[in-house]
Amino acid sequence: MRIGVGYMTRLYRRRPEQLNGKVGAIIAAYPPGWRFGAILAQEGERWTVSLGGYLGEQVPGDKAGFLEFARTLPTPEIFETIRNAEPLSPIMPYQFSANLRRHYEELSRFPEGFLAYGDALCSFNPVYGQGMTVACVEAVILRECLGAGAQGIARRFFRKAGALIDIPWQIAVGSDLQHPRVQGKRSAQVRFINWYIAKLFRAAQRDDVLATRFLEVANLTQQPPALLDPRIALRVWKGNRRPIQAVRTAAAPQL
Repeated sequence: MRIGVGYMTRLYRRRPEQLNGKVGAIIAAYPPGWRFGAILAQEGERWTVSLGGYLGEQVPGDKAGFLEFARTLPTPEIFETIRNAEPLSPIMPYQFSANLRRHYEELSRFPEGFLAYGDALCSFNPVYGQGMTVACVEAVILRECLGAGAQGIARRFFRKAGALIDIPWQIAVGSDLQHPRVQGKRSAQVRFINWYIAKLFRAAQRDDVLATRFLEVANLTQQPPALLDPRIALRVWKGNRRPIQAVRTAAAPQL
């Protein structure tokens, strides 16, 4: 599924008082601009700052343009942190053209002594931060398969890995399909989930329980039905009763 996401990343010197002592903030893509950004604490007192946009929404590669792009994000946390921060690297570009999944589990045979793994099985839009998580869980699956013997391991591994990939794939593809110009089938289920997740995001801006539950699902420590738990759905409903302007000016989700 083609999405055409472009990123620019730069490292900055980190000071303890920045971002109110938090270790990160993520600003998700939001209409009409569909620009997004993330700032995450790294070792060596550094910030990693990534800015991006969908389908031709390019981040400038110069200092002034990079800062201006950060200023236009829906909330100001990233811009306020880096506007006077010391750069530690050049501005580095990265392009991601499409979500891609290969269904090796559907093959009738596969060469003995070989396996596909990680991005060779499925590559996700990196904005969701799921690729490394999926690869780590695939390693656990591979260990379990090896414990049962190497004979016919490809079929067993691909079947279990495919079941694992289903969840993050649905999250990534469904989220990208929120963008009206991303091409793909929008089933009734996808439309409902995207409607509900948009409501959850809105409420989660001021509800740590909702923000934590979504991150648990996104990082595969909870199953997707956990987002539809009646207690969670009630918090989503209550969070959306607040005036929309109050939510739009709320702080970005912070870590």
